[in-house]
Amino acid sequence: MQHRPVLSTGFALFLMTAGSIRAEAQLCAPDWIGFPVSGPRGPVFALQEHDDGSGNALFLGGSNLTNGGAVPTYVGVMRWRGAALEPLYPGTTNAMTSFDFGAGPELFAAGAYPTVPIVPQTIDQVLRWNGATFTPLGSSSPSTTSFQPNSVYALAAHDDGGGSALYAGGNFQVLGGASCQRIGRWNGSAWTQVGAGLNAAVN
Repeated sequence: MQHRPVLSTGFALFLMTAGSIRAEAQLCAPDWIGFPVSGPRGPVFALQEHDDGSGNALFLGGSNLTNGGAVPTYVGVMRWRGAALEPLYPGTTNAMTSFDFGAGPELFAAGAYPTVPIVPQTIDQVLRWNGATFTPLGSSSPSTTSFQPNSVYALAAHDDGGGSALYAGGNFQVLGGASCQRIGRWNGSAWTQVGAGLNAAVN
């Protein structure tokens, strides 16, 4: 399945800003401005605003992202805090969200990430960021010929009456080591399948 980028960024990511409002009560004129630094290069699939304890920041998720430095580092997650793009983690990120399990908002990234140390044909699918490191939710899951077939494409918080939980959808049969047919629920400690699962990928 081909994933469509949120913003196609062959050379730069652009942010929407509002123009100045004139004294005559003229309506503001939105315009596009580029980052004042180089990058990111590569397709961006997800954007998420989040404060990880170091101040509010914009997190970017995508595939083979680099900040255009002299020695490129290709990653799946980057952080923008107003001065520079910081590479954070390898792999491919398709979705991100900020969610509170009761101890304050945390950043979650979903996609397909090589296990560290890299083990052939195993991936981490959903990661939690604590402000310093990413850790997987659940154990590593088996892949097939590439990272994409067991990738997670969507994250959402939802309360179905039993309490708020984090939901993940994509093209997988195993999620974080648990049997899940393309949709799963994380309750804070484990993944479980939602209902009977789904017959088609969630995008």
